[in-house]
Amino acid sequence: MPLRADGALGDAVQLTDAAETYRPGRYVRYLEDARVTMTAADAVGVVGWNRSERTTRNFGFTSAVYWLSLPLQNQTADPEWYVQVAYPLVVAVLYRGRHVLVSGVQP
Repeated sequence: MPLRADGALGDAVQLTDAAETYRPGRYVRYLEDARVTMTAADAVGVVGWNRSERTTRNFGFTSAVYWLSLPLQNQTADPEWYVQVAYPLVVAVLYRGRHVLVSGVQP
C-alpha cells in the first residue's frame, strides 16, 4: 500500500497529478553507519533498514552517518520531480532506481 498525497501508509511515495508537494517523513527508511565507513553501494546492499515512524526525524548530535531512503513511484506523465532536503548538513543526495538516498548527515 503506497503513501498517497493524503498521508496513507505504504511502501513508496506515489507521485500523482493530485498533489504537487509531499511530506513523506514517516515513510523514510534510515540506516545508521556508526563507523562512518559505508559508501552508497554498501548502504543500498544492507538488509533491515529502519522505518521512521515520525513526521520529522531527529538523530541528535552524533558522529555517526545516517543514510535515508525514500522510495518513489512516479504515476504522472511528468518525468521531472525535485526532492528538497531542507537541512544544511546533508553531504549528498543520490537517486538510485526508485530510491532517493540522503547520505552523510554530519554535525
